[in-house]
Amino acid sequence: QAKSAAARAAVMTVTAAPLVRTELTRTIAVNGSVYAWQDVIIAPEVGGYRVAEVLVDVGDRVKAGQKLVALSTSLLEAEVATKQAILNQRLAELDNAEAALHRGQMLADTHVLSEADLDKLTADQLAKKAAAASARADLETSRLRLKFTSVTAPDDGIITSRTVTVGQIAQAGVEMLRLLREGRIEWRG
Repeated sequence: QAKSAAARAAVMTVTAAPLVRTELTRTIAVNGSVYAWQDVIIAPEVGGYRVAEVLVDVGDRVKAGQKLVALSTSLLEAEVATKQAILNQRLAELDNAEAALHRGQMLADTHVLSEADLDKLTADQLAKKAAAASARADLETSRLRLKFTSVTAPDDGIITSRTVTVGQIAQAGVEMLRLLREGRIEWRG
């Protein structure tokens, strides 16, 4: 009975102690590599033009919109000038056709000009208007291509690769530079 009483007394005993915060150090060995957060390939939008200037090198920090590479613009500037002259010619032809139509309408009111001749003048004016619109679109296309001779940074970052050299002929869509967006890298374990 003494043994069972001692066992019951031991079971009923509660010991209290204050909690203490303890830092535990755990380590895990992991292998991994460092990668670019986002790697952007920078390439020209137009091709067939000589690289006139490369303004950055590997390791340079760049800002969004900063000019990185300049392509030769002489051929495209001449093309823009030619398209502007063609547009001016088409606009002059349109002015002439509109004046002829206006004169024809005045003559048609006095029944001096036939309906067929008035229809011909109207059709000619519409054709000249379409030709002027086409010339204007061609000019805008040439101006856009001229704008694309300046290769710019799409975002802030660091240049990590350069495969372009002055004097080479640029090809549309072919990599010139690589950009590490925002200079961010990540480790993959």
